[in-house]
Formats: sequence, structure tokens, C-alpha cells
Amino acid sequence: MCVVLERALTICHGTALVSPAIFATEGDPFSTFNPYIHTADDRMDLKDGEFSFEHALEFVKVAVGFAVELGGWVE
Repeated sequence: MCVVLERALTICHGTALVSPAIFATEGDPFSTFNPYIHTADDRMDLKDGEFSFEHALEFVKVAVGFAVELGGWVE
């Protein structure tokens, strides 16, 4: 699994708050990006099995690792 972590700024609508954000995606987000993300067609029950709970688990692992690294957690 190849994961691209894209750094960006997010602006909270209705406020003046601007904070750093990261968006994890597979592949090149500029050429093979999923056009259905965050829409009614953004589904994981596709017959080809590309998206599943096991697939989502890999992104959870990346997120937890990132949070631990960012937080400076040391045993």
C-alpha cells in the first residue's frame, strides 16, 4: 500500500480559524484521486473488494502512527 500524506491548511467555515491538516490518500492525488470522496457515491461495498474494513484498517494504522510520532510519545 502506497500512502501519500498531503500537507495543507484547513479553514473552518464560519470562523477565522486556520490550522494545519493532512489528508492521506493512495496513489497520486492529482491524477488518480477518487472523485467520489465525501459524496453519496463514496462507498466501500464495491464488488471488486478494493475497499473494505481491512483496507480502512491500513489507514487507521497510518493515522495512529502519525499521532504517536507527532505527539512525541516515548515509552
